[in-house]
Amino acid sequence: MMQLHYKGLSEIRGSKEIGLIVLTDMTDSRQIVVVCDMQTASQFRMRTTPGLDNMRRLPEVMLDVLKRDSAASYNITIEDIVDGVYQTVLINEQSGEKKEIRASDGLLFAYIGDLPIYITNTLFIHQSVPFVPSSSGLSLPINAISEEMLEDALETAIKQENYELANHLNHELKKRRNKKE
Repeated sequence: MMQLHYKGLSEIRGSKEIGLIVLTDMTDSRQIVVVCDMQTASQFRMRTTPGLDNMRRLPEVMLDVLKRDSAASYNITIEDIVDGVYQTVLINEQSGEKKEIRASDGLLFAYIGDLPIYITNTLFIHQSVPFVPSSSGLSLPINAISEEMLEDALETAIKQENYELANHLNHELKKRRNKKE
């Protein structure tokens, strides 16, 4: 397992409905990007933007109660990616019990509770790209994009007459749809 940490939040230009959670390895040399909805992005912003109201919210209070009333410790682990969705679990480190959780929710929970975030080594090697702190854009592997996002990107590529990209996106959509049949 490889440990990751929250590096920042970004958005896809032209999309007001999608946020991107950036995670890096502990040396800040490679990154993965996890797609989230704008509600989750907003929750991250509330907690990371200096000067915003830092009142105690329900997740913070619940984590305090959990830590106070339990000797258990937890982590968030990204185990796989299926059809553009990271398969993520909350793990009780003492009992080994796993609870599936939406990746973006798990990452928010980890951020709030200062819980470690892990990813399998193989998945990290496959999904990560070099982290460039001064970069104005993010690389996002095509297999980390949901079908809905792929369809939107395909439509945009066709409108912009970027037929090479459109072909690549269309191929990925067909591959996923054939897998389901």
